Amino acid sequence: MKIKKEVQIGLLAIVAVALGYIGVNFLKGIEVFKKTSTYYAHFDNLSGISAAAPVEASGFKVGNVRSVAFDYSRGYGATLELALDDDMRIPVGSQLKIKSNPLGSAELVLVINPQSQTYLSEGDTIASQDAGDGLLSSVSEKILPAIAGMMPTITNTLERLNALLNDKSIDSMLYGLNASTQQLHGMMAGLNRTSRSLGPVLDNVGHMSSNLANFSGQLSSMRLDSLMLSLQETTAQLQMVSQQLRGKDNTAGLLLNDPSLYNRLDSLVGSADRLMRDLQENPKRYVHFSIF
Repeated sequence: MKIKKEVQIGLLAIVAVALGYIGVNFLKGIEVFKKTSTYYAHFDNLSGISAAAPVEASGFKVGNVRSVAFDYSRGYGATLELALDDDMRIPVGSQLKIKSNPLGSAELVLVINPQSQTYLSEGDTIASQDAGDGLLSSVSEKILPAIAGMMPTITNTLERLNALLNDKSIDSMLYGLNASTQQLHGMMAGLNRTSRSLGPVLDNVGHMSSNLANFSGQLSSMRLDSLMLSLQETTAQLQMVSQQLRGKDNTAGLLLNDPSLYNRLDSLVGSADRLMRDLQENPKRYVHFSIF
């Protein structure tokens, strides 16, 4: 049995609509096939809350806003239909608050009442608390308390800074620092001038060192030549003296080589010594005085 073309088109349209519905809800963060429980909340000022806005409890997402509708029964405000996790149990006295951020978006925060032992049933209305003025409310709730906590520290710091600036020793210290800076600049300028003038001086020193090296070499060679010449002359003279001392044709050679001459000289010295002692002991024997 063939299915008519119109039926096929109808089935395809139904499937497309279903897929589109599932896809749109998925993009909104709504889980179509997840079992949820329905609750309601009334707000006078939604402050950026729209359908698919998340609902958090203790920092975890526990559901989202299924729909937003104007509250015709009261003539003002809005009624929110919430789809919360089926396992979520809400104690009586819990509150639903709107949490705004500076970027303009908002989310619902479920504040659980830990003191209650009874729980809301599905379809009940959760007590709500209206949000402030968006960004201004966020500033007043977060930034202002932080600033208030910092004020004592800021005041103390400003007082210390004021006392430091009023201290007269700061002026003298700054004056001394300025004078030291000027002296340092002068020293640096002097060093720059000195470094520029050191170039020629270093060149001259290098030239002088090379000249000194050459002169030292020449002096060393000259001294060595003269020393060798003197040594040669001294050696020749010593050789000549040695030859004369070994020969017997001179007095020194005879004294060194002729024992008889040495003995005679020794005997002569001994006789002269005895004569001198006798002269000292018996002068009258050698010296006579006549008195006329």
